[in-house]
This record gives sequence, C-alpha cells and structure tokens, in this order.
Amino acid sequence: MAEHKSHKIRIEHLPTTKPLCTVDSKSWVAVFVAWIIIIILVIINALLAVPFIFLALLLTFHRGILFYAGYEDRFVIFEQPGSKYCMMLYHCDIKGWEYRITDKGDKIHLYMKDGETIKLIRGVNRKLYYYFTKVLPDREVRRTNKE
Repeated sequence: MAEHKSHKIRIEHLPTTKPLCTVDSKSWVAVFVAWIIIIILVIINALLAVPFIFLALLLTFHRGILFYAGYEDRFVIFEQPGSKYCMMLYHCDIKGWEYRITDKGDKIHLYMKDGETIKLIRGVNRKLYYYFTKVLPDREVRRTNKE
C-alpha cells in the first residue's frame, strides 16, 4: 500500500487558513423566497408577516451544516453533524477526480493514489466542480460511456 498524507483529524486541529470553496446545507433560494413572501405579506397585512419575519431571520442567519471545504493544497470532508472528526485529503494523494451528473444528483469521485475511491454525494454542486477544475485541472477523468 502506498504511503500517503491524507488522514482523519479532529476538526479543531484544522489549519485556520481561509478555504477557497465551502459547501454547506444552507439554501439561499429558500432564504430569498422567504423574504419575498414577507414583502408580499407586509403589503397585504403587516400583522400576518410577523411570524414569517422570525422564520426568515432564522433562515438568513442560521449557519448551515458544513459538508466540504477546499483549500489550496487539501480538501476536507466533514462527517455527520456533531462529529468531532473530518477527513483531510491532500491534493498530492489524489490521482484523479471525476464529476458525474446523474438522475439522483451530482457526484464527484476522487481516485486516490492508494487505489481507494472516495465518492462525494452530499451537497455536490457546480461549485465543487469549479474548485477541482481550478486546483487539479490536469487530473480530471473524463468518462466516454454513461453510468
């Protein structure tokens, strides 16, 4: 088995540098729709809008569950909410990556140098695709056949 730097670490031991890309569970579309509904309700009946204002404020300022963080030299996968650990993958350990668009949602497969394949399924979007295109452009694997 090949020697590699990637490993599981405690979240508090992550470096404090700012990530290039983060993906979380917060839906900005839901926040936008909530504020549009509030504006309409204020025009119709201000008293009716009061409970929705509280909901919209919660949606706006609530921090979503963090799924991934991409840095200049590493990629971090956060485990389930409440877990104290995350998986830190160094770019030097990633042999290749593949972006797949499927009926069940977008996926990214990371092919590690030790032969392991890590499948990113939760919250995968074009933001991650652009991140990997920026930091690992020469390692993208392009499939010729459908999944």
